[in-house]
Amino acid sequence: MSESRIRFRHLQAFLEVARQGSVARAADLLHVSPPAVTKTLRELEEALGVAVVERDGRGIRLTRIGEIFLRHAGTAITALKQGVDSVRQDGAVNRHPIRIGALPTV
Repeated sequence: MSESRIRFRHLQAFLEVARQGSVARAADLLHVSPPAVTKTLRELEEALGVAVVERDGRGIRLTRIGEIFLRHAGTAITALKQGVDSVRQDGAVNRHPIRIGALPTV
């Protein structure tokens, strides 16, 4: 998997696990199962070619590389959300009303 295959969901899961320190709590907040979060993290690590998290007793913590990636992932998520919001706002402003005409039947 290459970096071009990193998806929004990978960044979301990574950020939430980093915030919560727990796959289970992150899964609850993301409305997915813990195995889905674990799989998503594994896919992210495959795409990056390095481990970004490690098990720490009952929780999970970021590796040194994970700490570095966290700064960039947070910035990327913020930029993506702002971009989506901008497109949606602009799209709402530029929408033209649809007019439908009907002729009476004989």
